Amino acid sequence: MKKKIISIVLSVMMCLGASMTAFAADTTAGNGTTATQVTKPATTAEAEKITHTYEAYQIFTGTIQDGLLYDIQWGSAATQEVKEAIWDRLVNDRIVVKDKTGATVASLDKATAGDIAAAIEEHYKDSTKVGFGAELIAKDLAQLTLTNPIAVDKNKQIAGGVTGWYLIVDTTAELVEEYAVYKDRAQLQFAIDGKANIVAKHTNITIDKTVQDVNDSIEVVDPWGDSADYDVNDAVPFKIETKTPYNLTDYTEYRFVIEDDQDEGLDAPTDIVVKVGNDVLVEKTDYEVVLNGNDFNIVFENIRNVAVIGNNTEITVTYKAVLNEKAKAGVKGNENKARVTYKPGTEGEGSTPWDIVIVFTFKPVINKVDANGPLVGATFTLEKLKYDASVEKEKWTVISTQKIEGTQLSTFAFKGIDDGYYRISEIAPAGYNAIEDKYIVVEAEHTGRKLTKLTVKDYVTGDILGSTDEAYKNISLGTFVLTPNDENVTITTDILNEHGVVLPSTGGIGTTIFYIVGGVLVVGAVVLLIVRRKMGTTEEE
Repeated sequence: MKKKIISIVLSVMMCLGASMTAFAADTTAGNGTTATQVTKPATTAEAEKITHTYEAYQIFTGTIQDGLLYDIQWGSAATQEVKEAIWDRLVNDRIVVKDKTGATVASLDKATAGDIAAAIEEHYKDSTKVGFGAELIAKDLAQLTLTNPIAVDKNKQIAGGVTGWYLIVDTTAELVEEYAVYKDRAQLQFAIDGKANIVAKHTNITIDKTVQDVNDSIEVVDPWGDSADYDVNDAVPFKIETKTPYNLTDYTEYRFVIEDDQDEGLDAPTDIVVKVGNDVLVEKTDYEVVLNGNDFNIVFENIRNVAVIGNNTEITVTYKAVLNEKAKAGVKGNENKARVTYKPGTEGEGSTPWDIVIVFTFKPVINKVDANGPLVGATFTLEKLKYDASVEKEKWTVISTQKIEGTQLSTFAFKGIDDGYYRISEIAPAGYNAIEDKYIVVEAEHTGRKLTKLTVKDYVTGDILGSTDEAYKNISLGTFVLTPNDENVTITTDILNEHGVVLPSTGGIGTTIFYIVGGVLVVGAVVLLIVRRKMGTTEEE
């Protein structure tokens, strides 16, 4: 399989903060770029004092020709556990693996080494825009019990001289105390004939992006996590937590930028607050907020000048962004990601991997029909409700309302909603009966960055009306159907109207008329019965 490996190396090195690649000068990559070999200067005190030692583990191998890798196979360290860790990372970060024909590969056992390498490479074409860096795969693998280590000599030559893609683990004992986990310094490197261009990592900057989930129907606020679901027009709370490097004070100048990129379904941020930890406010004069559409950067031109920030200092950024009408509904969700880009002194610029969170929303769709098919002329109202269990009788408060007048519509697509209680009501077309108000409960479950289950229930009976749960796949689900596919989950229902006259509501004048007429008929029947009996008696006499 022909692969553009050089683009992998460029992207991996960008993700690792090293301004070099693992190839000889003037090598042309598959995307037309030229990779050049540049050595990053080691100017920090840590680099001057310590000689780094490494071990290499072969993940992929193949045949190199004209700068491209063919016949990609799993390497000597690619145990089943290693393969599963790579697959889990790809799935977790929503990277689709495809085979040579372009068809989606559904599981690890159906994927070849070339399929997985291709998916990773495709994701690294522009490392400034991708969802995660190669460093995350390296960290995942470095935590495993690895087999078949290959020695790396002082010239950073991998023993055996085999071309391939290697996990490089920094085993420098002196650095263990300066990193929470020394294996965080693991890297992915491509080596031609065993020659890799490994550069020691001099920073332990971390980044953690989270979003808070809220069910406003029952006032439940969940812990911060990697995903949440919201209604369109809700203000979504986000948090970024990062930490400065352990050796920040080794420098007199240190540029430190927190980058935040959002899908178009999220508006520009509001209420931005920057703190040290969760308590000490960082003065707005110490940084600049640079907006670019709905994306933004928090720029510390020289973070060494900020009095409250030093080595290993935790920085917390909180803000809100409104989920707008461009939001994608369903399983794909709306991404929001953050990373830190840094430039220590005169060294090259580096960055952490992107850390992603997902905001889901779900689109209810009503198809209006009669016995003959689509029917126009109805009006539907969808109300989100808040339930107050503190009163003896159920009490609903309307949180928000969506109303669609369908003069010429037979399909009613509402804006995105999230989990909670809802009421659907209808004004039927002339000559048709309207449905009774329908109360439903929407329940959403998401683990990590994946939507794992969506269920619609009848509030009154508790019956499941629709679910993405595999257990309900072949069961009749009533009127509501959840239709999942690769891009979307739509809550769809057909609402049937029949011809007829709707009886007036209880207590209205219409029912009074029926009562009066009914009473007259009863009295008349009694009178007629008495008259007949009297007539019968007279005849007998």
